[in-house]
Amino acid sequence: MASSYLKRTPSSAGSNTTATVSAWCKYHGGDFNTIVGGNEGSSSTDRSLFSISSDGEIYNQIVHSNTAYEQYSNRKLLDPAAWYHIVIQFDTTNAVQADRIKTYVNNELITSWSTTASWPSSVDIKLWDSAASAEYMIGCRKSSSSYQYFFDGNMAHVHVIDGTVYAPSAFAETDATS
Repeated sequence: MASSYLKRTPSSAGSNTTATVSAWCKYHGGDFNTIVGGNEGSSSTDRSLFSISSDGEIYNQIVHSNTAYEQYSNRKLLDPAAWYHIVIQFDTTNAVQADRIKTYVNNELITSWSTTASWPSSVDIKLWDSAASAEYMIGCRKSSSSYQYFFDGNMAHVHVIDGTVYAPSAFAETDATS
């Protein structure tokens, strides 16, 4: 089981409502392979988790004021030998509820979800919170004082951009054969 991760304690709050995460991922299985996660200090009631579930589904979760908003994709990433380009766009200020968090795999927007979140308007995505001891992580999530849901696999070219929504094409070149 993997237990490596990167973490950062932000010195100031970012936009916390608008961002883009891009990562090339090859995962080996396991439960909730976290791509990025965030929390508000020692509280486990406010956090985020953007990951791949044990069944290969994309799983996105934001917990705000002890209310969990989450979604599971119907699309499953089942090839353990494949690299997947995953892009998550956040704009929780968007007037269209379905467009507040968008997830792409290999430049295809996931539109079919077995569980669909009703993302609240302007909900914080918990990545750059300035609360005491808040942390932002790549490769795991923190709940209270324990690190968990480690990414079991490989990640490359991980980009986390605060305050701007970028298209998947900004991170990967596409042509007729790829």
